Amino acid sequence: MDCLSASQLCCIKQDRELFEGLSLQVSAGEALHVVGDNGAGKTSLLRILAGLSQPQRGSVVWNQVDISEQPELYNTAVLYLGHKLALNGHLTARENLKFWCGLHQIEADTDFYVLLAHLGLTGLEDVPVVNLSAGQQRRVSLCRIWLKQAKLLILDEPFNALDVDSRALLENKLQQHVDGGGLLILTSHWQLPEVFHTRELRLEYNI
Repeated sequence: MDCLSASQLCCIKQDRELFEGLSLQVSAGEALHVVGDNGAGKTSLLRILAGLSQPQRGSVVWNQVDISEQPELYNTAVLYLGHKLALNGHLTARENLKFWCGLHQIEADTDFYVLLAHLGLTGLEDVPVVNLSAGQQRRVSLCRIWLKQAKLLILDEPFNALDVDSRALLENKLQQHVDGGGLLILTSHWQLPEVFHTRELRLEYNI
């Protein structure tokens, strides 16, 4: 059974300790909701768990192996989507997704037009992303959840700028992921559906 655990994590940013001695564990079929005030270290924690940042102390382990020992293996299992959408504004939605799949060596047999239509972007597939609204750009970014069969999703405020229909679509996709034995770690200012059975990890703002 897939499992992510972190032990005794310490994170310091700009000479301020965000958290110290933080430990957690998430197993297959579980969701963890990280909450806390702005500046409490939520994004920093997610980046550490995704292997994108290093903690001052502590370790992150995926299936009993430290993620620093086998980063390529871990990268195939995880999908991280952060605040920044990581889109090239000069490329179209379809071009962005095609480029991303190539960059991450994902052999996507999905029809990008069909996928973008599924997320309510019909007619916008070949429009430069810079000309899309914030919500439309968010939906282009979220397409990656459908493209990569990741075991672990780490999502930083994925519901930002989404309308009601798009939010419901994403909620359903995440529920399917967890029900299918996937792992989910996310931050969100939105109230999550009770069916997620989400555990909460609260970070306190340290002065």
